[in-house]
Amino acid sequence: MINLRACSALLVLLGFGAASSVDVCSNWMVAPSSCPEFTGATIKGKEDRSSAEILSGINFAGSVSFEWKASNATIALPNATRFTLSLSGDVAPPKGGDVKMAEGAESANIPVMFTSSGGYKTAIFIITDSTGACPTVQHTFKDARTEALPYVFDKGVVLIPFIIVFIIVPLTQNVFFGLGFAAWLCRTIIARDPWIGFLDLFGRALNEEIKGYLGEIMIFMFLLGGVVGGCVRSGGIQGLGEMASAYIKDSFLAMMVTYLLGWAVFCDDYANTVIVGSVVRGVTDKMHLSREKLSFIVDCTSSPIAGLMPLSTWIAYELTLIRDAAASIGYTQETEYIIFISSIGKRFYAWFMLFFVFWNCVLCVDWGPMYVAEKRARAAGDGSGVVNTGDKSIQDWEEDQPIRMKKNIPARWFNAFIPF
Repeated sequence: MINLRACSALLVLLGFGAASSVDVCSNWMVAPSSCPEFTGATIKGKEDRSSAEILSGINFAGSVSFEWKASNATIALPNATRFTLSLSGDVAPPKGGDVKMAEGAESANIPVMFTSSGGYKTAIFIITDSTGACPTVQHTFKDARTEALPYVFDKGVVLIPFIIVFIIVPLTQNVFFGLGFAAWLCRTIIARDPWIGFLDLFGRALNEEIKGYLGEIMIFMFLLGGVVGGCVRSGGIQGLGEMASAYIKDSFLAMMVTYLLGWAVFCDDYANTVIVGSVVRGVTDKMHLSREKLSFIVDCTSSPIAGLMPLSTWIAYELTLIRDAAASIGYTQETEYIIFISSIGKRFYAWFMLFFVFWNCVLCVDWGPMYVAEKRARAAGDGSGVVNTGDKSIQDWEEDQPIRMKKNIPARWFNAFIPF
């Protein structure tokens, strides 16, 4: 092996200057080498999947960290990209090929996609040295919750609960049962055991959700439902309907008033639905407007309006999501509220539905099941067609409702106006 002095002398004899000869030989001759050792690895989508379920066929971002330790090995030609990061196991070859990494780097990224599902799969990160001076090292990705190989699900499995909801709810006409069954199915899929899934749903998952934003919504709905129930029982809702019916003389005005009230009660979508629906139901029944049409107008002017207004109960939750998303990408140029205001004009679903409902009320054009419901409501002269009661009369159907106005009491409008 030629030493640095002999190399420099040889280059001087060949016509190189003394200073340049030293520089060339310093970069050319042997140098000590440090070798990498893995300190950890993560696989991320929108969040770290090390403690969450992983799907096959989904592109994730693999990130490895390592430290460098001095080695007795030497290399003849130092190369800044002599180390290569590659993948092995049940994963697809990374797009763009293996990743070149410089000596001394603290981390490196490589795309990861599991190719198969239905079992415990491996994703092995491998670092090789093209000079052979450092040994090949590898690190197997493991589930942080179990310290075992991750169980990989097929990417289509996420659609199963939604499909089940769309099947069970129309068949049973019971939203709570359909959603509860779908929630249990989700936990069963994750746990791969129906009993463990049941225990996990009611022992942990539901408890954690209730402690957060879901619990606030449930308490709010219970309180709001109690207020509305009191207004119905006291005759306040009936009184408001009778007062409004003195000014509303046809179904067109009934639809437009419902639409405009949706804009007025903008503070919360749940409150909008309950209050507007309860207040105008008596009027729309008298105008022979079907309950289906009333539900459509109320629903399509609740969430869209609450989502567009800069002051509503949606704002706190949305600002939290925007703030977290901005922090995750390091965006600090605008506050979350400014970002929200800027997004109002781009909320296409909300604007489209408000525009669609307005012109639907103006043109009074219906089709499909809505046309059938409206035709039924207009055909019955006594107003019994506003709701599909089956074989029952409208009076018997009303008697079966869980909350109804007390008998033999006056319908005073302020019994609803004051609580609202």
